[in-house]
Amino acid sequence: MAGLFYEEFSIGQEFDHPWSRTVTEMDNTLFSALTLNVQPLHLDAHFAAQTEFGQRLVNSMFTAGLMVGMTVNDTTAGTTIGNLGFTEMRFPKPVFHGDTLKARTKVLSMRESKSRPDAGIIEFEHSAWNQRDEMVAICRRQALMKKKGQGAPPGLCPRTPLGPDAPDPHHLSDGFQGVSPWRGLGQSPNLASMKRITFSADDFGLSECVNEAVERAHRDGILTAASLMVAGPAAADAIRRAHALPGLRVGLHLVVIEGPAILPPASIPDLVDATGQFPSDQLRLGVAYFFRPRVRRQLAAEIRAQYAAFAASGLKLDHANAHKHMHLHPTVGRLMLDIGRDYGLRAIRVPAEPPAVLERCGTRVGLGDHALYHWTALLRRQARAAGMATTDHCFGLAWSGHMTADRVRRLMAALPDGTSEVYFHPATARDATLRRLMPDYEHEAELATLLDRGLLAGTGQAGEAHQMPDG
Repeated sequence: MAGLFYEEFSIGQEFDHPWSRTVTEMDNTLFSALTLNVQPLHLDAHFAAQTEFGQRLVNSMFTAGLMVGMTVNDTTAGTTIGNLGFTEMRFPKPVFHGDTLKARTKVLSMRESKSRPDAGIIEFEHSAWNQRDEMVAICRRQALMKKKGQGAPPGLCPRTPLGPDAPDPHHLSDGFQGVSPWRGLGQSPNLASMKRITFSADDFGLSECVNEAVERAHRDGILTAASLMVAGPAAADAIRRAHALPGLRVGLHLVVIEGPAILPPASIPDLVDATGQFPSDQLRLGVAYFFRPRVRRQLAAEIRAQYAAFAASGLKLDHANAHKHMHLHPTVGRLMLDIGRDYGLRAIRVPAEPPAVLERCGTRVGLGDHALYHWTALLRRQARAAGMATTDHCFGLAWSGHMTADRVRRLMAALPDGTSEVYFHPATARDATLRRLMPDYEHEAELATLLDRGLLAGTGQAGEAHQMPDG
């Protein structure tokens, strides 16, 4: 049934609501990120382990919202005009990840509205209880309720049925269309003989010059995907632009080296400096990430926080990769995959650039190029074991920052069969941030390359929007 009208309630009436909900780590992290709450009691497992609770606490505002939300279907759905206030909010017991909560309601008082003859005021007492029947939250809620004859607002959705007659959510269309250039998501074997290309941009959110280039390259050029630095100085501007570009497929550009963190320095003191910046020493970081359990715990917390921040942006997670390809480190790669699955991750970049193709393009390759190419097989195995999609090939490493039109034209002529990602670092101008971090990069030349639609000539894909998998 829908919610009840004012006359259908009575003082002392009680409801034992049928809903129950198991609270997850994702619930806690995402809610805290959405509300900009950086309290380490909610986000930092290492910090919380040293408190009297021994583990992270679920954000009490999430508990309160869930408690009230579970009561709506039986009481006020479509029949309330609005909440007037909440009083006497208390949390007698903590809530932890994995607790299952249900709610109860009691009608405490009722009175006619003095200013609204079509409405009355009801005071409810809501309470939430865990699986051990311990009360974890309680509050009083005052609601202005419609009287009979006022009707539910137009367009109110009917209550979703439960039980055997309920619709099966797995029968709903997921909206997936097109052929993915990423291998491993229901792709037919005969696609291996085709050439499928994704043109992508890294460092989305690093600066407004980068963001403007991404927007221009997608609107007017061949760019189809971008990877967002959620803690970048211009992340908010990037998110705003991305929402206005529904065809742009956006993923997470995970930063665990040479860039800003999401969590405050006090939560990850072994990862960042006092300003919240990761260092640039790849070797030192790699050793710490692999051998120091305390550092790994902080790393996991930061990676989870970056995924949560991406989720809070409202953008659909299309893929993930890492700044400076740090996900080639086995610890970073594993955490990126394991945590990413909690946020719907379905595809990652494996930066496997075939040396033979570079040689055909006239670029000298050395032992290091061959070693790196073989090392990427470890990440590919990790991705396959996690059920993630990847492309067969990736280009942009050897010419990083120098993906000029001439080079990319040669690459298109030598492109191998299968699926390929070609990534860039475009910008409309070299601002102070770009000059400091990438002093020799040709950002404007890379934008010019992405604006050259003639590069697709001969690939059989001119003007096509090359799909990544839905994330």
